Amino acid sequence: MNTSGTYRIAVKDRCGNQTSSSDITVTIPTKAVVTGVTKNTSCGPTTINVTFSSVPNTPYYSVDGANFSPTIGTIGIGTHDVRVADFNAGVFGCASDPFSFFVGTTPSVTNPLLTSAPGGVFFSEAFTQTGGEAPISYTTVSVLPNGLTLSTAGVLGGTPIQSGTFPIVVTATDANGCIGTGSTYNLTITCLPPTAIATPASQSTCSGSAITTIVLSGTATSFSWTRDNTVSVTGIAASGSGDISGTLTNTTSSPVTVTFTINSTDGTCSGVPITATVVVSPQPSTATAGPDQSSCQNPTATMAANTPVSGTGVWTQIAGPVTATIFLPRSSQHNYWGLNTLGTYPFRWTISSAPCTASFDDVDIVVNPLPAAFTLAGGGIYCPGTVTLTGPVDPNYTYGWASSLTGIASPNSFTVFGGTTSTQDVTASSVYRLSVTNQFGCSASDTAAVSLSDYVFTGSLAVGDAQQTGRLNRFANLSTCAAPKACPLTFTTGRARFYDNYTITNPRNVPVCATISVASSCGYNFILCGLYTSI
Repeated sequence: MNTSGTYRIAVKDRCGNQTSSSDITVTIPTKAVVTGVTKNTSCGPTTINVTFSSVPNTPYYSVDGANFSPTIGTIGIGTHDVRVADFNAGVFGCASDPFSFFVGTTPSVTNPLLTSAPGGVFFSEAFTQTGGEAPISYTTVSVLPNGLTLSTAGVLGGTPIQSGTFPIVVTATDANGCIGTGSTYNLTITCLPPTAIATPASQSTCSGSAITTIVLSGTATSFSWTRDNTVSVTGIAASGSGDISGTLTNTTSSPVTVTFTINSTDGTCSGVPITATVVVSPQPSTATAGPDQSSCQNPTATMAANTPVSGTGVWTQIAGPVTATIFLPRSSQHNYWGLNTLGTYPFRWTISSAPCTASFDDVDIVVNPLPAAFTLAGGGIYCPGTVTLTGPVDPNYTYGWASSLTGIASPNSFTVFGGTTSTQDVTASSVYRLSVTNQFGCSASDTAAVSLSDYVFTGSLAVGDAQQTGRLNRFANLSTCAAPKACPLTFTTGRARFYDNYTITNPRNVPVCATISVASSCGYNFILCGLYTSI
């Protein structure tokens, strides 16, 4: 049982007979509990006070497993545990579980061995400690040389820039608040580093030009320097002393940064190195905008400028009747749009490589007028003979004649022939083309068809006529025109000239006689008569 109370014991035999004892009182003691330990001394051996509960009578103590005693002696350094039990009339109650606590020592600080250092040179030394409970934190209220700081881990570090002897006292505090103070640490900084200033500290220059002199000043009395990129940039030596001046030449096609590393001294101490930079840009490529161009009211033009090896190029419009559209101004082979208005459009191709002087070249695009539209006069149907074709007359024009049996322009079926004037005599049927070119090289053209026929049909077809000159009777149909409409036709013989075929069809179911009478204005007359059966 685990609960205090009054109990009876009952006994039953195998026959079911039962008997009980008298009342029995059972008391189970309560287990003691340690609730805390207080140290009377923060650091080092100490006496302690124990707080507890469930101890109604006299408390007895056991430290680190020793026999229970009504008192606790001085506790040494280290980790310990304590138990408490109730004692009454020579009987111990249930003892508590062990309660652990720690007794720490005061940290002891050890100073660095190095006590002297030059100014201007990186310095790092650590304070250490023995004793105390981690973590340990280091502090100081002493004045440190300018440039040095003390970290909480005990490291004194930095680049000192103040000379002199500095007494430094460091304290170490452990996790229990125990504080240990070290002895005085005397640090001597032997010299103060001189200062060095480069003016200007950075600049840009053009290849082949003198740099702005880099003036070196400060408390230092002597300066020496070296530089990098001695292969890609020539001119100023790789090393030297004093102010920096001279010419730098970039041997590449891209900007190069030259860095000068400057060391200084005052004869005793060395200064902290500093740098000065010079960006050397290559000379831009010589701009070539390409040849001047002319167009015949063409809204576009393709430029032919050179592509820069060094630097970047850009197109700009200098003037012109209207503003053109530049879609890709940095493309050397660029198309311009919007050149719809006659006149001269100057454009500029500029290649830049700052701070170098830019190179540029100009090109003119001249938009010229086309010849006025015209009609080639003289075309038509004629009796055999000579026909004169006439074009526009202009002292600024040059003329070109061509002919074609088919009149197809694309693919070109025209063959050049004839003279170079505005008129041309022809004696054969064909399609003739006259091309005129003005003083600007701009052209226009027109065509005219000429048919020189053996017979020219000038009659008409009417309803109800049995037979009439230039007509068909009412029972005949001409395939190229529906009777009774006027139907002028041209009939030619042989040769590859214009001609027309016709067909007579009898729509009736009995034979009919159809007669075609042709009256020719060329002096010929003939009649075609035939019996056409039904179909």
